[in-house]
Amino acid sequence: MDIDERLQTVEDEQLTVPIEVLLKNIDFLPKLSVEQTEKLLTSLPYKMEQVENKVVALEMIYDEAQARCKRVESHYKLLSIAKKQSKELLSEGDRTAWVNCQKEVQEAQNDVLKAKKALKEEQTLFNRLERNFIAVRKIASLVNDTEIAIGGSQKYV
Repeated sequence: MDIDERLQTVEDEQLTVPIEVLLKNIDFLPKLSVEQTEKLLTSLPYKMEQVENKVVALEMIYDEAQARCKRVESHYKLLSIAKKQSKELLSEGDRTAWVNCQKEVQEAQNDVLKAKKALKEEQTLFNRLERNFIAVRKIASLVNDTEIAIGGSQKYV
């Protein structure tokens, strides 16, 4: 499967619901109770910390994979220079192609891509948790403002 087909399958898999449909069905969405809001306010920061720690670990793995890839490529680049001396690989393009065709170089490059994918997935999860936490904080603020307004109005009843 070529890259265009792979990109198309990702686009096809994503569910996109038009905002108009969401707004029409907003009354059917689940509502958070005060207790659920409080639980989310207390638990989401801990979950965010866990995910953030994982992001840091994945960043280190990604950096290490990049460094290893550079070392492997450099090793084979030096070997290609030796082949230049023996008249096997005379042009720079030939030497670069030879380096990129080496199995160890390809494995190192694939490791970099795998590490980057894992890192991006975890960063996406963290971003979603962060957006949820902000939304829950806003809901809690609205609930608090409502309770204050109701309490203040009870003075005049």
